[in-house]
Amino acid sequence: MMNELDDGSGSMDFQRFLELCYECQFRGNERRVFEYLEEDETIDFERIDEKAAKELQEQKAQAKRREEEERRKMRRKKAERKAKKAKTKAPEPDPSEPEEQASLQEEEPPKVKPEVHRPKAPTGLGHLCLAMKPPQVKLGKTSSLPSLRIVRSQWNDRHHIADHIGNRDMNLIHVLTSVDTKEQEKCIARVRRKIAENPTMAWYEEQLRLEEERNAQIWAPDSDEGEGEEEEALETEQPVEQ
Repeated sequence: MMNELDDGSGSMDFQRFLELCYECQFRGNERRVFEYLEEDETIDFERIDEKAAKELQEQKAQAKRREEEERRKMRRKKAERKAKKAKTKAPEPDPSEPEEQASLQEEEPPKVKPEVHRPKAPTGLGHLCLAMKPPQVKLGKTSSLPSLRIVRSQWNDRHHIADHIGNRDMNLIHVLTSVDTKEQEKCIARVRRKIAENPTMAWYEEQLRLEEERNAQIWAPDSDEGEGEEEEALETEQPVEQ
C-alpha cells in the first residue's frame, strides 16, 4: 500500500494520507492524527512503523539489485549473439585473386525476386463497416475523495489522561461536550432544515397572528357581559330624592 502511495521516499502528504484513511475505513479524526505524526507537512513511514520501513527499504534495494543483474545478463546475451553473427558471416574475398572472383560472378547469376500479385483492397465501408474504428474511451484519473456526510465522534484530546477521583468529572464533561457530538450535529441539522422550510420571521408572524386571535376569543365574551350588567344597573337604579 505504501508503494502505491509514496514516490519512493517513504513519506506522504495530507492528501495521500486522506486517501489511505478512506481506503482502510479509518473512523477517527484524520487531521488530528496527521498533525500528531507530520514533520514539514509530510508523514515519514518510519514514525508509524520503523521495522516495516526498514523491511520496505531492503525490499526496494533487493529489487534494484535484481534489475541490475537482469540488465547485465541481457547485455551479455546481446554481445554473445553479435559475436556469433560475426563468426557465421562469409569471409570477404581476397583482392589478390581477381580471376577467381570473376569466375564466381559468372557462375552465380543474380537472383530475381518473383513478383507477388496482391489483390486490391475493396473500397467503401461494406455491410459490416469494417473500415470504421470506434472511438477510444478512457476514464480520467482523479485524486479527490467523495464528499461523504458521515456524522461521527470527534477526536478526544484527553485520551492520554487517566481517570481518577480528581478529574473524573472533568473528563466526563469533556467527552459529552467535545467528543460525543453526534447528537448535537444531528440536532443542528434538524434545526437548519426546519429553518429552511419555515423561516424565523414567517414563524414569528404566524405566532403573533395566532396569539391575537386567541386573545380576541378570550376577551370578547367578558366585554359583552360587562356592558350588559352596566345597562341593567342603570335601569334598576332609582332616582335620588332631593
